[in-house]
Amino acid sequence: MNPFTLEEKSFVTLKDGTVADLMQIVAQEPLFEGAEKLRLVEVYSSKIYKIHGDATPLKSLLAYAYTAFRVEEIPEDQFVVGEEEMIVAVNHADGDTYGLHAHGHPFFWKVTESTKASDIIAIIQEMVKASDADVEKWKVGVSRFSIAKPQFVSNDEPLLPVIKRICVGSSSPTIVVKRKN
Repeated sequence: MNPFTLEEKSFVTLKDGTVADLMQIVAQEPLFEGAEKLRLVEVYSSKIYKIHGDATPLKSLLAYAYTAFRVEEIPEDQFVVGEEEMIVAVNHADGDTYGLHAHGHPFFWKVTESTKASDIIAIIQEMVKASDADVEKWKVGVSRFSIAKPQFVSNDEPLLPVIKRICVGSSSPTIVVKRKN
């Protein structure tokens, strides 16, 4: 399965159901056939807001105008996270001094000691089929959470030490890929 496939569907569940109940129903869909683990991700304004646990009551999930709930297969390399690894949200954004505006489809990526900014750029380049000329205009930053101003890094800089330094105490560090001004 392509991890970046997007397909919109609606599901009917029990009024007092949980995320686990929803995952059981969704797992029967052809799109998720053979998936080992699924997760429910809340996306707000093209930024990952939260992963909802299996025990979360469905009635507690509130949908607002810019909110989407996305079920996705958890990639096998994210099942186990080592001591020197992190699962980090990645957003694509544009903006200027007045703030960044996320767009597209955010995703999670496992950052290891060897992951560099250029690796994240290559992933997004493949996702959106961007040209090399477009990619030259991108830069990567790290922020404490999805709406914080990122600190930009060089393409050959390992990301994990930067994430650890910037995101002390943060449970949701975010990698932002932005077009250079």
